[in-house]
Amino acid sequence: MGEKSNAGVFDEERGGDYRREAIGKGLAAAILLGSFGGQGSKSGFSSKDLRLACARVGLNWNYTDGALLELENRCFYLHTTSAGKLGKRYWFGTKPTLNKLIVQYRQQNAGRDFEEEILEDLRNEVQKKSSGEATWRIVVAPTEDLPEQKTLTLLILPPSLCWDEYGERQEAVREYVQKISSRCGSRERLYRNTLLFLAPTFRGVSKLRQAHRELAALKRVRSDYWDQLDEEQKAELEKRLEAARRSVLETLGAAYTVALRVRGQEVEVYTLPDARQSFQEHLNYLWTTLVEDEEWILRRVGPVTLQKSGLIPQEGAIRLQDAIEAFLRFTDKPMIASKRAVTVGLEQACADGLVGIGRGGSSSTLQARYCKKSISLDPNEEGVWIIPPFEPEQPKPEDRDVEGSKPPVTSVGGGPLPGVGVRDKMPPHEETSPKRMVKRFSIRGAVPLEDYPELFRCFVHPAAQMKLKKLHLGIQFEMEVLEGHELDPNDSILKSMQEAARQLGLKFEIKE
Repeated sequence: MGEKSNAGVFDEERGGDYRREAIGKGLAAAILLGSFGGQGSKSGFSSKDLRLACARVGLNWNYTDGALLELENRCFYLHTTSAGKLGKRYWFGTKPTLNKLIVQYRQQNAGRDFEEEILEDLRNEVQKKSSGEATWRIVVAPTEDLPEQKTLTLLILPPSLCWDEYGERQEAVREYVQKISSRCGSRERLYRNTLLFLAPTFRGVSKLRQAHRELAALKRVRSDYWDQLDEEQKAELEKRLEAARRSVLETLGAAYTVALRVRGQEVEVYTLPDARQSFQEHLNYLWTTLVEDEEWILRRVGPVTLQKSGLIPQEGAIRLQDAIEAFLRFTDKPMIASKRAVTVGLEQACADGLVGIGRGGSSSTLQARYCKKSISLDPNEEGVWIIPPFEPEQPKPEDRDVEGSKPPVTSVGGGPLPGVGVRDKMPPHEETSPKRMVKRFSIRGAVPLEDYPELFRCFVHPAAQMKLKKLHLGIQFEMEVLEGHELDPNDSILKSMQEAARQLGLKFEIKE
């Protein structure tokens, strides 16, 4: 009944004779009148009876046949059964037809893309504790202002950025990957070799949305008609809901099978040949594939990679932290699972004699050198240098006692460690001379602009860790502008410097 009834909506959609003659409403009214008092096969009207009930001179009977078929699909409470030569028998019952409810709600969700629901499922799955060996951090639907990622990070793209196997949508995904990789908001990104991307396929997203559409339809049926369903229908609906939830999670991994990274200046793509049922298993499968099969990610940097990356110096020295930074910043190098991938490789290279390792404030003032010896390196340790390989000095024969005991403990460079082993070899005046103690020290002088960051590493940080009675740190900047390029007093950079000096309690002077 009413304009919003399924029969009334059907007449309005068809228009013409359907609207003028109210064919859908007339059939529904006739079926309703025939639904009372009958039992079993006598309940309702057959299709032949309905043609006679609704026919009149000048009305095409084909309208009636088409309307009956459409009412079967639309009306929630319309039941049918075979009536032999009479066609089908139709009647209305007090219990809705479950399949028709699901079809109707499924059609209502046909235009939805379920973007937020898919992203919510991804976030929930990512938050679950992983049982694999992956070391990456995972970010779902990254934005263009993604902060710097100083460790390996997997970025899962939203469904709207899907990879089309036939090439129509690939360019948009490539551009987005390049943009995220190269820029960090409004500035250039420094750590570019830490970003991996996982994109869905167009076909996979279509199946994923279809699974969400089915789940949404079942939830709406449960919400709107639960009290009107019998126990058998309720059990069937719960069974379908459980299967739909399981299908959504299983389809999630199957949709995300395209891995991307920036290699040099180009976007490199790898498509997984299959998927796993749960998304957590799927991510572990992706990690294993990229580490073991494709070798996109290294758990340890081997000697060949060290050589290709220029980390086996023939002269000079390379700071350990600079070597690690090179793998995190530059996309021409392989990705590393963690900073330990570099230090473990250097430890092995040092033990094999491919490189030397030195410790000291600078490469020219090394306090200890190691080569062809097992050592342990901390990725965050300062004052560690990669140096060319060398032959360690062997202990001199006179340093051994006459009974052939072990030589005194020495540093790798060959000299005796203070206070150990060879006091009887030391001249008497070295034993009795008073030890000089440092009470005060200071550093002064001009430093080139490009070496200014070294001041913090070499002086400020070590001094802050010492037990000092007094630590006085000051600055002195003197800037002179080129002739003809004088600055306006309201220049933005000048104003920001002035404000910064005020907040830091510094004196800011301007000469005109």
